[in-house]
Amino acid sequence: YYASVGSQHQAGIWKPTSQARYNYSISIDADVTKSTKVSFSLNGREQQNNAPTVSTDRLFELIHYASPITPILFSNGESGAYVWNNVHNSGNAKTKTSQIYSQISIDQDLSFIKGLKLKGTLAFDPTLVRGKSFRTPSHLWSVDTTQTPYLFIDGIFEQTKPSLYQSMSYSNQFTYQGGLTYANTFGKSSFGGLILVESKKNNYEYFDATRRNYNLTVDELSMGSSTLADISNSGMSSNAKQLGFVYRVTYDYADKYLLEASGRYDGSYYFAKNSRFGFFPAFSAGWRVSEENFLKQIHWIDNLKIRASYGQVGALAGAAFQYLNLYNIYGPAAVLDGQAVQAAIEGIESNPNITWERANKTNIGLEATLWKGLIKLEADYFLERRANMLTSPTIVVPVEYGVSLSQVNAGKMQNQGIDLTISTSRRFNKNLH
Repeated sequence: YYASVGSQHQAGIWKPTSQARYNYSISIDADVTKSTKVSFSLNGREQQNNAPTVSTDRLFELIHYASPITPILFSNGESGAYVWNNVHNSGNAKTKTSQIYSQISIDQDLSFIKGLKLKGTLAFDPTLVRGKSFRTPSHLWSVDTTQTPYLFIDGIFEQTKPSLYQSMSYSNQFTYQGGLTYANTFGKSSFGGLILVESKKNNYEYFDATRRNYNLTVDELSMGSSTLADISNSGMSSNAKQLGFVYRVTYDYADKYLLEASGRYDGSYYFAKNSRFGFFPAFSAGWRVSEENFLKQIHWIDNLKIRASYGQVGALAGAAFQYLNLYNIYGPAAVLDGQAVQAAIEGIESNPNITWERANKTNIGLEATLWKGLIKLEADYFLERRANMLTSPTIVVPVEYGVSLSQVNAGKMQNQGIDLTISTSRRFNKNLH
């Protein structure tokens, strides 16, 4: 078992900005039986970020507005420049984050077949983020030098009363994974294999609320103005699912001839039922020429390997759910029975044929180590052809059509080149003073 805790405090570019972070970790491994092992791990953090209520971009913009002949602070301690009070006296923005990564796994040695093992893993990763920004009026003072003594005049920059913005988001990810692995050696031949299934489910929830024109500096939503014009809120939620099957088979003979075949069969919520899954195979081979008898007599060659691979990779692109008709809500769209009501309008036409982007990758390489490591050489030729790339359609439809056209899998791209790396190293351990 293992456990640890830690803390960190970091100051920002100006005094109100800071971060306090606390980390914790625990890991437990248990041999339940001679063939069964159970592992559990938990890692988490509690974090709070403090900052001015005015964004960093805006603050640097206000610095640009500062006059070189106007003091940042007057003799009475009040601000004479836009930026000072926006940094130090414009309220406070706090963001609190609670995050956990937890995982439990079981490893089972299936002794009835030598080298066969079963593993199952369950992971749950939740994250909670809470934001609260209470902005107070920023005072900008001026001085009347015609008066004796000088007369300091208070002014308000931008909003004249406090406002509160509060938000909360919660997300989690469930991961389920189970698989069989195999590894065994028969004489000079070694075999390996993997079969794996993995499922992921993501959930997300968010809401925020704003109140303006506070009469009291109490940062609670209920203390703000009750006028409808001073109240706003919004929210959303989403979920996503993915399912994948993986296999890999490896073989090597005397660590000289190396072969591997692998592949994935992945499904994503991005696509319609008939286009949801894609199969992406890969193959590779290697030949350690330096292990052949006809090269072992050449002593200045330490290692020489030729390798080649080909594989397909799938990629998600664009926005999810383009296979559905997408509608936008707007309003007020009409007045019914004396009440303003919202309406739905179709935004983008659906395309149920949208599917995975595919990249076909070919690589041919050479690795060499010469003169006991003095020279190391690695050369690769790579070729990548991408297909099914999402692009906007080239056709033009009249305005009367009423909706925008969705993307289509029509794009293609090719990328090729040569990578060459040459390095050298030498160790001196004698006659050094």
